[in-house]
Amino acid sequence: MKRKMIFACALSAIMSFTVLVQPVEASLNFHHNWTNDTGLNGPSGSTTGRDGRTTFNTNQQTGNFSASWTTTRMNSGFNNLHGLGWRNGTANRRIGYNVGYLNHTSGTRGMTIAGFYGWTRGPLIEYYVLEMWRNHRSTPGTRIGTVNSDGGTYEIWRAQRNSYNIDGFGPFIQLKSVRTASAPTGQNRTITFQNHVNAWGAAGQPMGNQWYYQVFLIEGWESDGSGNATVWAQ
Repeated sequence: MKRKMIFACALSAIMSFTVLVQPVEASLNFHHNWTNDTGLNGPSGSTTGRDGRTTFNTNQQTGNFSASWTTTRMNSGFNNLHGLGWRNGTANRRIGYNVGYLNHTSGTRGMTIAGFYGWTRGPLIEYYVLEMWRNHRSTPGTRIGTVNSDGGTYEIWRAQRNSYNIDGFGPFIQLKSVRTASAPTGQNRTITFQNHVNAWGAAGQPMGNQWYYQVFLIEGWESDGSGNATVWAQ
């Protein structure tokens, strides 16, 4: 299978992120932290911040990334997102992925998830296609429908949030397609994003008219954990 070049994105500590784009797309090296300076910069590294510690490594040539993290201050909202993806989002993206492992080592505290993630503006929407989770599924807000795609059944959840976002801090819509059964690790799998966009629109929530980045990520919220995944375009 031919794997197209993609960009690396590492996010941490509600939230900080580094974006490195391959030459096939516009060149971008970006770092931002909305709460405290954790020093994340580049495709690999480690950092200790006010609320936790994180270590990450990405390989743009192979599409593989790994991350591990520890929450050191409870009830802080410490949120780690690490992944690979594309600088410019689109509704018709179809990706392949293989999660080698997804570990959640903090018992009943926090959650650990893996899936497809991005933002639009006009309106401002944060969206997920959640493929895997540990400890509990992330289903905030109101269930507005279901969608069948790529061999799985997903519940559609919509929430109105007021928190950190790509424009700073303020209100935004959060949309999630959450797989009813967590997908297994160690398998090549597919996400046909257009199926979810169509289902969200049919459920009454069209996407924004400006697409921001898209990534396949591993995320830990107030948890301790680790993960490894490979992602490619189809």
